[in-house]
Amino acid sequence: ESMELNTRSDFQRQKEGEVGNDSEESSDNNGGNLKEIDLRNKSNEAFSSSDKEEVKRPLLQELEYKLSRQIAASVVASFVTLAYGLTEGYASPALDSLTSPMKNQSDYDNQPFDINHHNKLNNTLEYEIGFEWLQENGTDSSKQETAVENVNHISLSGYLIELVNYNEASWIGSLLFAGGFIGSLGSGFMVGLGRKTGMLVGSIPRIVSWFIIAFAKDINFIYAGRLLGGISAGLVTVACPLYISEISLPKHRGPFISTTMLFQNIGIFISYTLGKYAQWQYLSLICGVINLISTIPLLFVPETPQYLLSKNREDEARKSLEWLRGTRAVTKELEGLKRNQSLHVEQTAVTWKETLKDMISARIVLPVLILVTFMIIQKFSGYYSMLTYMALFLRKLPLLLSIQDTAILLSFIQVVSSLIAIWLVDISSKRYMGLVSSCVLSLCFLTLGINIYLSEAKYIVLPNYLEWIGFTALLGILVAFSAGLAQLKMMLIGELLPRKYKKITSAIVGSFLWISLFLSVKLFFKMADGMHMYGVMWFYSAVCGLGILFSLFCIPETKGEELHDIGGLLAKKLYTLRNPFGTFPQGTSAPT
Repeated sequence: ESMELNTRSDFQRQKEGEVGNDSEESSDNNGGNLKEIDLRNKSNEAFSSSDKEEVKRPLLQELEYKLSRQIAASVVASFVTLAYGLTEGYASPALDSLTSPMKNQSDYDNQPFDINHHNKLNNTLEYEIGFEWLQENGTDSSKQETAVENVNHISLSGYLIELVNYNEASWIGSLLFAGGFIGSLGSGFMVGLGRKTGMLVGSIPRIVSWFIIAFAKDINFIYAGRLLGGISAGLVTVACPLYISEISLPKHRGPFISTTMLFQNIGIFISYTLGKYAQWQYLSLICGVINLISTIPLLFVPETPQYLLSKNREDEARKSLEWLRGTRAVTKELEGLKRNQSLHVEQTAVTWKETLKDMISARIVLPVLILVTFMIIQKFSGYYSMLTYMALFLRKLPLLLSIQDTAILLSFIQVVSSLIAIWLVDISSKRYMGLVSSCVLSLCFLTLGINIYLSEAKYIVLPNYLEWIGFTALLGILVAFSAGLAQLKMMLIGELLPRKYKKITSAIVGSFLWISLFLSVKLFFKMADGMHMYGVMWFYSAVCGLGILFSLFCIPETKGEELHDIGGLLAKKLYTLRNPFGTFPQGTSAPT
């Protein structure tokens, strides 16, 4: 604009004869100035509207890149993780109502007598509670008999089904993740359909799963609903963080991806809160409606420019980029994306022999190995087992509030920690986030194990003020995980996977993610039976100790890096493993 105004100003002054009074000098100067004016006019005519904006852009880049629409698109995409949070958080209140439906004496008195399932009472989670109630409150022999026989039943839509035992509870908790493994096998295909389209299609099974559970006639329907919900989660595991990473500027990519964990924790909080007031079948019905509503906004955000360019839809890619950036000055960025896409096409036009060679190269193996190892450590850190069985686990701790209120309070604090984590991601490195988070988790699990061990030791009486130790340690686990390892998962998935082999690498990483989750949740009760609860807590502490070493030596720092540059950055990581806080020498090429 400044160049254009100067040109016009010079032309105005020349036209009005303001170049001097001397006729000879005026003649000479006019001759020279007219040539200069002519050149300037030609230069000015060469400026198209887009070019003018491109000149202006380097000076006002931060102002031109409006964040409001990127934030809006990121939030809409994060609704997918909110829906998953509802599914993940559902297990705790559902198992609480499935294992302890009768809370007081009137509940026992009003249940019909049925002797058929008396022999299964001692296999249920409610056995100890029911037995203690009978010892303390059962004075009438007839009421005792009625209570014993009916503590093993609940009513569901006109049908009578058995109260779940430990094995059934573990299946309800873990089948979600088994379904996630099945769905992850198709996650690469969903990404190929489009990041936005993949999230839309992947949401359909999850919506259906809620209504299967809501109208279940026996426990097998609950199993089927949880499995189908997991399949949906597995299908969109990669599409969601990938969508956010591709619509975001490198500077803001980390905080935007962190919103996925924030919304996931909001979903858990909603499940815990609604679970206090609604039995599990009504809770699933409400969650189904919320899932349906949260999917609709996805219809109104654009597909990512990178995906559109990969399908040779350049005009749509430009419109998408203009909408996301809030400006029409996107020529330079679009050209950069096109160059990257052309390079990607050239790289993918290789033979099977070359493909196999690439798959065993450091650019491919290293990010996949980092992510697989990270997934195993994160999933066996104990967080997901405690989240799934929160209400059951809280029965082991002395509490001032009710189990439901304590779970709600913990989940709310977890949401707050996720908000803080968005700020931390923007100012701290991934390595330090993983390091601090793993240290706190290891210490808290160690403390929690000691607390449980002392509380179970009959010869030791803990002072009342020490009863808060267990609750505080549990709170520290939830906060440290939400603000650290949970954020790293989404960021690393969105940033590290090589674009050239995105489909196959995402399927590999997703498979390990869900297998680790399934095993850690399914084996929880068996581990507690063999190692005692305090031994399980110490096992989790040891796993988080491994997370400290992993964060120190293996997590790369990618803040501010372009997505297409991260592969080379990881190749260079081979040279820096022995010096985790050093930098790779400038001008040195790394192996691929």
